[in-house]
Amino acid sequence: MTGDNGSLAGLNDGGPRAYAYGSIYASGYHLYRDPRYLSALGGAVNFRYPTEGEPEPAYPMTSTMLPAAGMGTLRAGAGPDIACFAEFGSYGGGHGHCDNLQFVLWHNGRQVLDDHGYGPGYSSSTRLRERWFVRTIAHNCVSVDEMTQWASHSRPLFFGTHGEWEVCQAFNDNYAPGVAQARTLLLNKDVLVVVDELASEDMHTYDWVVHPETYGAVAADVALEPREPFGDPTTGYDYACIYEPRQGKVDSGCQVIANLGTRGVKISLPAQGPMELITGTDPHVGGTRGSVAFQVHADEEELYRSEKFDAAVPGPQAIEVDITGRKLLKLLVDPLGGIGCDHAVWANARLVDAQGNETYLSDLPESDQFVHGGLKRDVDYYGTKIIIEGNSYEKGLTLHPEGAAGWATWDIGGKYVKLLAELGLDNGKNEDLETGKLALRRTVIARKQADNARFVAVIEPYSEGSKLESAQIKGDKLLIRMADASEYSVDLASLAKLKEVPNALPFKPIKDRYTPPVNSQSFFQRGIERDTISWPVATMRCHQTVDDAWQYIEGEKVTIEPGRQYKVSASIVQSYNYVLPAALKLYQYDANNKVVKWEYLQQRLPWARSWREIEATFTAAEGATSAKAVVCTKGIGTLWVTPLEISAAE
Repeated sequence: MTGDNGSLAGLNDGGPRAYAYGSIYASGYHLYRDPRYLSALGGAVNFRYPTEGEPEPAYPMTSTMLPAAGMGTLRAGAGPDIACFAEFGSYGGGHGHCDNLQFVLWHNGRQVLDDHGYGPGYSSSTRLRERWFVRTIAHNCVSVDEMTQWASHSRPLFFGTHGEWEVCQAFNDNYAPGVAQARTLLLNKDVLVVVDELASEDMHTYDWVVHPETYGAVAADVALEPREPFGDPTTGYDYACIYEPRQGKVDSGCQVIANLGTRGVKISLPAQGPMELITGTDPHVGGTRGSVAFQVHADEEELYRSEKFDAAVPGPQAIEVDITGRKLLKLLVDPLGGIGCDHAVWANARLVDAQGNETYLSDLPESDQFVHGGLKRDVDYYGTKIIIEGNSYEKGLTLHPEGAAGWATWDIGGKYVKLLAELGLDNGKNEDLETGKLALRRTVIARKQADNARFVAVIEPYSEGSKLESAQIKGDKLLIRMADASEYSVDLASLAKLKEVPNALPFKPIKDRYTPPVNSQSFFQRGIERDTISWPVATMRCHQTVDDAWQYIEGEKVTIEPGRQYKVSASIVQSYNYVLPAALKLYQYDANNKVVKWEYLQQRLPWARSWREIEATFTAAEGATSAKAVVCTKGIGTLWVTPLEISAAE
């Protein structure tokens, strides 16, 4: 599932990082000599597990899909120059994001259209995680009516080779209320083609969204004028987080270029009816840093303690610490509170012996470590080049604290006299890997107002200037021409028939992966087979709010007699485990409709991804003439509950 450089996409609450499990792959190669582990390491074997002779040739990286996990990676060309990750399937757990049917694009070892994962500022006081990073608009997705997706499930229809393209096609018939979407990704050695089909019986605002990085504003061949902000970017949600939005009309297609010097991304949107182009800057303008203090200990004695490093004082700061005769060296980072974006860097950390010979700490095995995400050697927290305020470093250690502190130790045996390093905070992946310039992540939106809509985009990542000359739609054909006279075509009409080709994916309907009650064939109120529901289902969509407000599903009020025993029964299923906690409550009323008693019948309902029966009993209180059951919950996700029934206990 890695990109062309062996890195994982920054899915959900995980940041993009290279060789995230390098030590595991290195161990696997050491034990089994399977060249697939070498491909995951980029051909490099961890120093702890030396191999005899030359490493075996790297395993060829081909398109791969994990259908049960709902993800796949397309790869094209003879070399690892271009790769595209596609995400589909079910929502994740409590760290999941609303990013169904998103994609990530790699080129020449870089994520050029990425998923920032939790991103800079994730756990800061500005609540960017809830306001932006988990939201659909923060991903390379289609957004409907400027709203974040609700919890739903996609399914893959096709994954494999189709003509001259590597293809992934997936479908979601409940992408948004009353909206179905099919996304097809087609990759070759030069370009990625993205085709999105959306269908509804009602009019909607459809926004096709991607997020490139640039030194300056994105360039477009249509006039873009400043528009009113969507909201307050310091406190708002979703679109309100976008800074400096600009907008223009598109009548006959357009091109957008996001430049990082000679490399960048060209996005061509061939003529496909009127639409609007909106651009802006993602909310983590200028990067976000945490706050830390660095410490050096040796043989259980503190030798050095720094002042506070933060966004105002990020470093670099050179240090020299006397370690003459010391045997156990410990580098420690104090998070000074929360650990959000505490990307503490010990750049060029090295040991000097009495003869002046220098040894980099990143070349020595540590004896122990307690580090969030593991100790990073010669890379930053995200697995890319170490950069502190525009200064790049080939060697160093990144030590992100875990909890109250983060540390790593080395047995140095009294052989060294000095520790040298340059301390600082990495800028949270916003700086360019080669130049150190600030590369800001932008939002590019193509907007259509329609009931049914199609978006076709040709995306070219480039490293030595763009070679994409033209992309146009003639009839049902997409025609692409490159500067070297290469030509490609896509039969758009044939995409609807991909599932009919021999190697199309067998699909097991979502409803068959759950265990519904006997009297129902599907638990989706707007599910895959809408006409199969034989009883009503109450659907609760729960979105986490700043004040964690409770939300409720109420049953019908039922007549009761004081002193008699009754039972409450229903069935419940949760599609997303960030629905926090669900409880069953009962209210009893007198003849004047005043509450005479309320109580929790179950304070925590069992969490379930398949239908589960819930049942509780109660005794009608004195003076009570009616009762009503209520399911209450809060959090993020979707909760389905069958009608809450109150009946006499047997």
